[in-house]
Amino acid sequence: MGHILGGNPIDENNPLAVRLYGPDGQPLLVAGAINDAMDQAPTNVLSVAAYLIGRNPDTGQGQRVSVRDADTDAQATSHKYLKAVAAHHAFGGTNWERWRNNVAGTLLPSAVRNALTSSADQINYNCRGVWVRLNVTVNPGGGQTLALRVDARSNDSNYTGLAVGAGADFGGGVGNYDIIIYPGVGAAGGGTGVELTANFPLPRVWRATVTPSGAGNWTYSVEYAYIV
Repeated sequence: MGHILGGNPIDENNPLAVRLYGPDGQPLLVAGAINDAMDQAPTNVLSVAAYLIGRNPDTGQGQRVSVRDADTDAQATSHKYLKAVAAHHAFGGTNWERWRNNVAGTLLPSAVRNALTSSADQINYNCRGVWVRLNVTVNPGGGQTLALRVDARSNDSNYTGLAVGAGADFGGGVGNYDIIIYPGVGAAGGGTGVELTANFPLPRVWRATVTPSGAGNWTYSVEYAYIV
């Protein structure tokens, strides 16, 4: 038996009225609210899809979900936004985190340095590898060298070298030293412009370290680019 509306079966001639409401509880079709017969043309239509209604798997109840919530990291497992867009996040052991693309940034900004310097620990969310570049703009000369290395940090806060570069003097001038870490990466050299490659996946926590051979003042920066 079909559904009944107003004493008559619901069909194309007797449709079920459907109204859309905004987050303030007011109808989206303001100036011409649709009547039960669905025969009044709406006017002054407001924007739709500010909210979705879905099922909360924790409570089994319906839940209003904003599609305009901030898309940020460290979202709690109970956050309502994730019910709608979980495909764009991955679980990091405690919270949900956004997936990344080939993001680039700076590990150490350009500055004068004359001692071992490490970047802050970096969090790799979902990328398989990274390209790290040491860019030297002032060289103290005298045959002094700089060595770039990329370390992975274990859960006990110890560091292991994934790619340990040899000291380079840059011919007494300026230049770059490049490291690429990626599963299946090809060999360095051979006209590639890359000094060192490492056939490893990039772990979750990592950093870069630059070690000088002497006390001379170098000016350099260290940049990175993730590789999905």
